[in-house]
Amino acid sequence: MPVDRSLYIIPNDSPVCQLDAEDAFKTLSEKERKYAHYVAKASFDGALAVFLQVSPESAPIFYVLYRLFKAETVDQLKEKAIAVGFTEAEWQAFLVYTAAFYNNSGNYKGFGDSKFVPGVEQTKIRALIEKSAVGTDEKVLKTWESVESKIGSLETTELQLGFGDKGVTCYHSSNVTQEDSEKIDRFFKQRNLAFWNTRLFKEVGADGKTTFTIKLASSEEGVVSEPEEFEGVVIQIIRGDYSLLMKRTHEWLAKAIPVVANKNQEEMLKKYIEHFKNGDIDSHKDGSRYWIKDVGPAVESYIGFIENYRDPAGTRSEFEGFVAAVNKETSKKFQALVSNAEEILKQLPWGADYEKDTFLKPDFTALDVIAFGSSGIPAGINIPNCKIATWYEPGETWSSKFGVLASAYEECRAEAVGYVLCCNPDILKIFGYTGELAHDVKYVNWLSEIRAGLLALEFYQADQKKWGQAHCYARYVLTKVVLEAGKGFVKIEETKGEDGKPDLHFKLDRNLIDSVGRPAVNAFLAKLQAYKSTGDFEGGKKLFESYGAVGETELQWREICIARRKPRRIFVQPNTVENNGEISLVTYPAEVSGVIQSFVERYDAKAIEELYTCWKNDYKWF
Repeated sequence: MPVDRSLYIIPNDSPVCQLDAEDAFKTLSEKERKYAHYVAKASFDGALAVFLQVSPESAPIFYVLYRLFKAETVDQLKEKAIAVGFTEAEWQAFLVYTAAFYNNSGNYKGFGDSKFVPGVEQTKIRALIEKSAVGTDEKVLKTWESVESKIGSLETTELQLGFGDKGVTCYHSSNVTQEDSEKIDRFFKQRNLAFWNTRLFKEVGADGKTTFTIKLASSEEGVVSEPEEFEGVVIQIIRGDYSLLMKRTHEWLAKAIPVVANKNQEEMLKKYIEHFKNGDIDSHKDGSRYWIKDVGPAVESYIGFIENYRDPAGTRSEFEGFVAAVNKETSKKFQALVSNAEEILKQLPWGADYEKDTFLKPDFTALDVIAFGSSGIPAGINIPNCKIATWYEPGETWSSKFGVLASAYEECRAEAVGYVLCCNPDILKIFGYTGELAHDVKYVNWLSEIRAGLLALEFYQADQKKWGQAHCYARYVLTKVVLEAGKGFVKIEETKGEDGKPDLHFKLDRNLIDSVGRPAVNAFLAKLQAYKSTGDFEGGKKLFESYGAVGETELQWREICIARRKPRRIFVQPNTVENNGEISLVTYPAEVSGVIQSFVERYDAKAIEELYTCWKNDYKWF
């Protein structure tokens, strides 16, 4: 069946939203602004590694686009684009593609993991490059030639991120299979090693011997462990992945040390610097321990290889770094929530046996983001991400035990807790919601969550019969849970829209939330917690996948959701700039040209050349 190309083109009317950090930035002292600036630069420079993690063509596409828009303004390039045959719509499509590419840190969506392609032919893009100010640059032209056939290709194995036989990834070389990855997981487990900041490369010699090289992200290069035999293959660990980018990252962090707010921040940065130098996960864990102690900072940040959503094996993590100013007024409400947390936990549907012996009170703050370097900007974060339970076997973690299912399972558990706790009047009161308004907030929360679970069907990979996006998988599962509750609580019906085309109408009976909806989610949540706490992967997998199944009816709903989908927002972020020892915030208009300009000004030419060098070092593996 031919691919519908329109489904893989970012619409020209995609909304662009400005990440507003001006008010947050104004609340910071000059010292705090410097700290924010240096950590933001570390975050953005480190996030260049994401282009090397996503697809083989992402880094070279970035290189060409950067050089193109760095050399001339958008208006200058538009004149040349029209001259070589671009229509107005095609020029806009090219700008939208570029902005989306930057926003997603590559040519696969940060939310959904599906490929997107330009809404203009590659031949016209080539003509524009050749006519532009970089059209005589042999390096730019050769780089474009290396990706020209890939940028618009929609071959079956290129549509989604995945192992090399079914998808695209740069967490592993293209010849690594799922079985290979599982073997390496066993190797890591046996040696009690972590693999968040690693990539895996496979090489078969002339003698038929298979060698796996595990590369740690670090500025330092060299051998960590000599080649050794394991289950019939040879495995070696080396340092130096993304080495030039990791060097930039820890050099910026070192500049932040003189302007830290306290000793905890200083020790945290020193440990992170150590981690980015030698690739040692224990150093990052130690840094996180100091981060936990830094309670209530004016400037909040976190940096490292954090989330494992996009690795097909569900174990290796994407680089992420952010800086934010703490919104003190909103944070007061969250602190009130935390103060009552031990009592609130008792309302969740599991006993003390499924909780830690001692409750570790978190630092729960509202953040106004100044800079976020990664493939997307989340609504919220929960860090650190490593907690090993005592009843797991030595060397096992939650992510290694539950593997590729771990992210969706945990997101589902978190959102189920939200379903349940938003029914609590005392919690709603903390945020100023009482009486009828509190009932409305509860209703809208359930309504929006269930709707999100229905719309999540867009991200189900029907041809492979699998879910590719953890949050969507989680939300769909919970929507199936409340549908199963029965008693007319949730109804989804196929209808006709005003345009006469198929549509979906769903109804939630707000009067049954407490008597039908909450008990159903409670019971499901208790099972999720029990399987997680006891490390029962098989039980958890069976439960989760039974609700995550997509049948004929749901496939029909999926077609309607896809036909009526709306474009996702593209964010334009500000930059922090240092002039004569003072830090200022530079903002950009909420339009695709603003996104492009923000990236052109965010990186210097040396950073882009170092990204290019890292890509060339990777080239043989892909």
